[in-house]
Amino acid sequence: GAGGETRWAIKSKGHTAADLMTRDVETTRPDERLRAAATRMVEHRRKRLPVVDSGRVVGMLSRTDLLRLLHRDDEDLARDVDALLADPLRAPEHLDVAVAVADGVVTITGTVEHPFDVPVLTAMVWQLPGVVDVRNETTGRTPDPRVGPA
Repeated sequence: GAGGETRWAIKSKGHTAADLMTRDVETTRPDERLRAAATRMVEHRRKRLPVVDSGRVVGMLSRTDLLRLLHRDDEDLARDVDALLADPLRAPEHLDVAVAVADGVVTITGTVEHPFDVPVLTAMVWQLPGVVDVRNETTGRTPDPRVGPA
């Protein structure tokens, strides 16, 4: 700031909204994925993002909104993970895994058929609302199948 004054000291002398407002504003769109908006909030150290549609502010997304949405009971989250991994149309075949959830952190232990199934499980579980982190400690029982000529 001028003469070594802090930004706060300079702003404290303001008399209008323009004197005090944040000029470098991060925004989000109504159709933006919440994970992307939350990531930007953390990266840019913002507590809230105006939601802008066609150049107009249509709402405000706050950290509190995100936390309220994402906070889930560990038992409910564990049930959702178990159901997801038991779904033969969505999960890799031949899973022999156990799931534990503590404070939104999902830990998966056990074995999967092939090593390439390990990151698939992680990606699947990350998609569930309320997942704070995924610790995938599974291992493959058999090598990945060869693709193409030997």
